[in-house]
Amino acid sequence: MRWLLLLMIAIFVMELFPAETGGEEYSQRSRNEQQDELLVQLTAMKDPLVDEFVRDWLAAFPSPSAAKLSELRVIAARINADASQAERFTVRYRRNASISSQVRPIVGFGAEEVSPSL
Repeated sequence: MRWLLLLMIAIFVMELFPAETGGEEYSQRSRNEQQDELLVQLTAMKDPLVDEFVRDWLAAFPSPSAAKLSELRVIAARINADASQAERFTVRYRRNASISSQVRPIVGFGAEEVSPSL
């Protein structure tokens, strides 16, 4: 009888204080680990353009969403197939493409933030 009462109290207390290490925290940790694995594989290619992309990606997305992790998988597959593709995904390339495709804005107005992406 005592055990049943203690068990009921323990369950009640557990319901009052839900675990902080819930699903979202675990999911984010898993995404971070997967991103790290992909970026380490890319870095192992020892290519300066790939390294530039990896630096840009980490600066823009230190803790990726599920969508950004999926995007990184696609980009990593393209880079693994052809390392020269890495340049297309760097911030420098995207900034230059953005500027050349439109009229240059007045300094300080209309400059948009560019991040590595598809």
